[in-house]
Amino acid sequence: MKRLMQISIVHFVCVWFIVLMGHSRLYAQVTNPIQATIVNANPNDTQILDALNGGGLTLTLRTGDGLKSGEKNKQIAIFSNGTAAGLLMNEGILFSTGNASEDLKSRNANRAKGVNINTTYNDADLRSIFSEAKNDAVVYTFTVKLADYTSALRIAFQFGSEEYPDYVGSVYNDAFGFFVTGPNITGSFNMAKIPANQKPISINTINYGKAGVNGSLSYSGLDLTQGEQYVNNGHNTVVAANGRLPTNLNNGPKPVFIEYNGLTKLITYDLVNLQPGGTYTFKIAIADASDHIYDSGVIIQKVQGTTGADLKIEKTVNNMTPAIGEEVEFTLTGSNLGPYNATNSKVNDLLPNGYEYVSHQASKGTYVPSTGVWTIGGLQAIQETVTLKIRAKVKATGAHTNVATISADDLDPDYGNNTSSVTPEATCVDQVMFLDDFGVSNRNVSSGRVSSSYMPATGYRFGTPYPTSTSYGESAIDNGYYAVVAPGHIKYGWNSTDLASYFWTPSLDEAGAVTDMSGTPTGAAMVVNGGNALKTFYERGVTLQYGAAYKVSCWIYVVGNPSKIAVDIKDKKTGGIIGTIESATFGPQDEKKWIPLEFYFKLPAQGELTCDIDDVFLSFRNDIAASVKNDFYIDNIGMEKLKTNSECQPNNITTLVCPVRKSVITNPMLPSKAR
Repeated sequence: MKRLMQISIVHFVCVWFIVLMGHSRLYAQVTNPIQATIVNANPNDTQILDALNGGGLTLTLRTGDGLKSGEKNKQIAIFSNGTAAGLLMNEGILFSTGNASEDLKSRNANRAKGVNINTTYNDADLRSIFSEAKNDAVVYTFTVKLADYTSALRIAFQFGSEEYPDYVGSVYNDAFGFFVTGPNITGSFNMAKIPANQKPISINTINYGKAGVNGSLSYSGLDLTQGEQYVNNGHNTVVAANGRLPTNLNNGPKPVFIEYNGLTKLITYDLVNLQPGGTYTFKIAIADASDHIYDSGVIIQKVQGTTGADLKIEKTVNNMTPAIGEEVEFTLTGSNLGPYNATNSKVNDLLPNGYEYVSHQASKGTYVPSTGVWTIGGLQAIQETVTLKIRAKVKATGAHTNVATISADDLDPDYGNNTSSVTPEATCVDQVMFLDDFGVSNRNVSSGRVSSSYMPATGYRFGTPYPTSTSYGESAIDNGYYAVVAPGHIKYGWNSTDLASYFWTPSLDEAGAVTDMSGTPTGAAMVVNGGNALKTFYERGVTLQYGAAYKVSCWIYVVGNPSKIAVDIKDKKTGGIIGTIESATFGPQDEKKWIPLEFYFKLPAQGELTCDIDDVFLSFRNDIAASVKNDFYIDNIGMEKLKTNSECQPNNITTLVCPVRKSVITNPMLPSKAR
């Protein structure tokens, strides 16, 4: 007799690919799965059929249909938000041999859980899979009428169980089935099969690939080859010396928020060559095998009437942030999810004008770069995948979104997966070295004004607000003063009885107030009143790399013209200027708007210099000496190292030089000091 085991601790989650029946979907990693939303824990027949209906058919109950075995208020639950729980469907319905809603509420908190429904039901179809599958059974039947244009049935589902992993290879082989009868079908056909080998799905046919501690490697019907279709939801994986898994401790990662130790991945099965418009009987059945203890469940996404060829295209690129002038490789993967083979399939993928074609390689068919048409031809359902690789050079201008669309002569039951696109971000940035946006400003603290740690001692004086300072020069941010503040907060720091010569910007509650580059009322900028001296208003140390090029940038808002700034690059050891880059002189046409500035420089290779340069200061300074007008805001000061390809090296680049050594003049007429 099996016994219930204790609860263990939940750890972290993982991500997996789904590769079944030719389907290949990458699900984003759920870093912290949460409980799925239970929509209905006691559904009636109408609600059950609505949850199952995926379109292309009509679901009804005829006389004798409905629940044959089980308890709706315990063993059936409808849910949504399943992907957040780590399930491979967002909406679905769970049929459980235990308590369905309780299974959905637990992130495998128990090493092995069982709810004893204490019923026995002999379903011939279910027992044909495993003779002892008859306990705590849920059996539900309904009638399917296909639409006139459909000739196939599709079902997508996952199977999970607490029998995993300890009872793999044993008589506790909980089983389930989707049994269909009707035109063009001999007897009862089970759609709950492994697509690759057509074996019915149960504990002993899809599992981790190892027998459990209470199982046998030689158990009849045991299949340990389907591990790629299995999701471990917390059990241990180290194999014991006897070739089996030891007792489950339930202390591993739990990627799915459900009370099952293991699940299958999403399986999609198509039953083809049915009669269009035909009427069929569909039966869902699941049962515990050999006892009533540990629970299992089948999670169904939809039952769908379908036809044609469900073509799918996926596009990836080997580098999402290529440099301008760099080559990238796009990979297109085409497949046919069925149910039928596709004829005259093709893909349209004409490179946009932001790329220059280089080469291509197709696994099947032909690609014409000038038209962008990849002619594939026939594409087999489920089993065939085709690829096209296109290499292209990234241009500095033009569109960079690359779109591919697949089509065929056949009706496609799902056009949602026929188009795929990627948008690489063409950039010359190799490394962001810093970006200073000056933070936020709070007018209730020092009228919003703060000082900058990057203002050198020889630079500008802080414009202390009124009434902390009664000096007009300080509170008014007069010549030679600065403050870091939201532009619309400047007025709050001025003497409200002395606003006759106020010139900066209206307050935030007045029309025409200026914001910083963030566009938010509290975003801060550096306010500089240039004055009569060419002073530094921002100085920051950085380490350079030999042979590298750099971009220094900022935004300027000209309050009064003329205004002009410059960037001096100073050797940190000597203080000598080894390069200077100047902005344009800003005139009346440049006032009252934010203007981006970019400055480029490069440090030559070490062998090209007669000195060592690595640590430098970037010194931003006022470059017009005037007692009036040269007033401005500065925001978003940043620096980036550029990629090395030639297209990323601008023409207007300043080359750094060795600092000029100070001359030492000696006078031979002067007597030398005695030593």
